[in-house]
Amino acid sequence: MRSLVRLAYVRWLFSCDIDADLLYYREVDCDGWLQREVVMFGPEFTLVTASTKFERLHAWRTGQLAEFGRIYGDAFAVFERPVIDDDMHCDVTGDDFETAWQRGRAHKPQQPGQP
Repeated sequence: MRSLVRLAYVRWLFSCDIDADLLYYREVDCDGWLQREVVMFGPEFTLVTASTKFERLHAWRTGQLAEFGRIYGDAFAVFERPVIDDDMHCDVTGDDFETAWQRGRAHKPQQPGQP
């Protein structure tokens, strides 16, 4: 019996929204779906969110989105559709993403404009 193996292809992307003063680090699978995301705000890189697709889905299925948001920050709708490959993103290394991810998971999220 033959088994099919699907190789995982992951890209790490960086983008920013200058008008909103937000920085995004994203891990995207081979189909363009977001797997993990770190969002930071302002010149001090204050954490807004650091979450995974699977954490968000679990929180939604169990009715715990509010608790999820308190722990990991707001879950953005980008998890619900593929990330568009355009000039707004640039590739970063896995190490760059992991540095942002570890920093994000070590801090409590805050929403832009909150103390």
